[in-house]
Amino acid sequence: MDLRPPAGRDAPGDEVELLEYAIVGGILYGIFFTLVGLGLNLIFGVMRIINLAHGQFIVLGGYLAWLVS
Repeated sequence: MDLRPPAGRDAPGDEVELLEYAIVGGILYGIFFTLVGLGLNLIFGVMRIINLAHGQFIVLGGYLAWLVS
């Protein structure tokens, strides 16, 4: 049984739901890149230490967040 709306017509409320997901996704991306930027600023700017493992920690944190979700 096909429960999709007829061709050319969207289900009511799809645009609002898509906008909500886009806003939440944008906020989450902004938070993520802010934390990455703050971490890089702390490592390279304040401590004056070149930490070559910073990228691996970013990937590890992203992978752990994916596993949790």
